[in-house]
Amino acid sequence: MQKWLRAQLSAALALSLWFLKALAAPPLAVRLSGALSEEQRQQVLSLVASARADVEAFALRGEGLVVNRSFGPGGTSHETLFLHRHLERRAPALRRQLLDLALGAERAAGWNLTRGVREGALRARCIELLTYQGGRHVNPVRWHGDGATLMTMVVMMSPPGSFEGGAVELRDYGNGLQEEPAEWDEVIRVGCSSCATRPAGSVRQERHLELAPGDALAWRGWTLHRAAPVLKGQRQVLAIEWWLGPDCTSSGLPRAPDTPKELHRAVYLDPGASQLRRWLGGSLCEQPPCVDARSALRALAAYQEAVALAPGDPMATSALQSFLENGGAQAAAEASFGK
Repeated sequence: MQKWLRAQLSAALALSLWFLKALAAPPLAVRLSGALSEEQRQQVLSLVASARADVEAFALRGEGLVVNRSFGPGGTSHETLFLHRHLERRAPALRRQLLDLALGAERAAGWNLTRGVREGALRARCIELLTYQGGRHVNPVRWHGDGATLMTMVVMMSPPGSFEGGAVELRDYGNGLQEEPAEWDEVIRVGCSSCATRPAGSVRQERHLELAPGDALAWRGWTLHRAAPVLKGQRQVLAIEWWLGPDCTSSGLPRAPDTPKELHRAVYLDPGASQLRRWLGGSLCEQPPCVDARSALRALAAYQEAVALAPGDPMATSALQSFLENGGAQAAAEASFGK
């Protein structure tokens, strides 16, 4: 009887600790209502029209302004129009306001991403207009993250009633997910009437609906996210990523790639983010056998840390398995023995 009672008390304590941790966890995203005024939204749309008119001229200089993106097989593609040149040149005050909005969201959420970061060090990794056409696909954009980006922010550009669907969904595996979570059946409101979140096992999810024109949504760049299918009409959002790497207006790159240096910086700011460890492993060793044995050893450690942080994350376990099966284990072993 005493043994059974101790087991029950232990289970109750574990559940209570998990619940308190879940309550204390910061939100996956922060919604900023009316982040941009109608005048500012029209200013962005004017910049969009100018950028579209300049597409051919930029292409002749070897700088593409339009690409179609897809995050893996089966995911919906969408058009990306790069706006960094036009925004920097024609609306610098608006660009500064967008940074202030992101910093305000970071403070409100308590993500603590800018500790020790000197003023002016946070730079724009990319500034884009994302366009999703309704009726073309039934699949959502695949789950993905933005790598070493500290904060991603999207601002709704489409007018009310111009599209259906297109909710922003976010996911955090926490300490692991044992199975795909079911549909949300217990909705908890967190800060806004159109934002639903529900813990499923040890995965946290949020789904943000019905952003009004000018509303913004911000999240940490390594939080997994996707856009639900647009069923009808056209959905357009202004997307800005902020990070500690080179600024897109000065680097000549519309969106600079991840590097081990930038991923290490992000890991320092959020050491519990398993996705960052997984991407760090891929950055250190893009394809086994790695460049050198030391890179292989560091990549293996990063993959193992990703799995330890989120043992139920299928992407973390798959990345580690692929690394080991493709020669990464042998290279890491050689490094360990100094060969």
